[in-house]
Amino acid sequence: MVIGFTVFMAAESLITHGVLLAIFGPALWTWVLLAFGLYSAAWIFGRYYACMVVRPHAVTADAVLLYCGNIGELIIPREAVLSARRTRHGQIGGLGKLVVEKSKPAAEARFSNGSCTVAIELDPGAPLTFNGKPVTTPISTLYINADDPDGLIAALSEAR
Repeated sequence: MVIGFTVFMAAESLITHGVLLAIFGPALWTWVLLAFGLYSAAWIFGRYYACMVVRPHAVTADAVLLYCGNIGELIIPREAVLSARRTRHGQIGGLGKLVVEKSKPAAEARFSNGSCTVAIELDPGAPLTFNGKPVTTPISTLYINADDPDGLIAALSEAR
């Protein structure tokens, strides 16, 4: 969605510039407006990309820190992770939200910006924290996406 918006914004800047050139001719201020529009689009895309690269998932001795860019943060106590495996969970996540499906006694949840590649089995009684607030629904399986699913699974297995 962010990439689509950025492309739309850049295209809109070019179209607006073309219209302004047709109406007012090659005035300096039309070029300045074009530069501002393209600069803004570059900043939006750059911030989105930086959020995806700068905040990868982390496994520490005490916790598993899962990030969805700068939109969402899910903290799981390390002892709550029972196992992790690769998966192909086709549903798209909540784009920075924790989407909980309460279809079973202990719910399944998704936390991703795309198709989920890792399934983490959790102790349903463990206290999870989403964006600084406690998660009140017990979660047994958490589906996430990771740039390096095998590396994340290995880190989760090693820390156990």
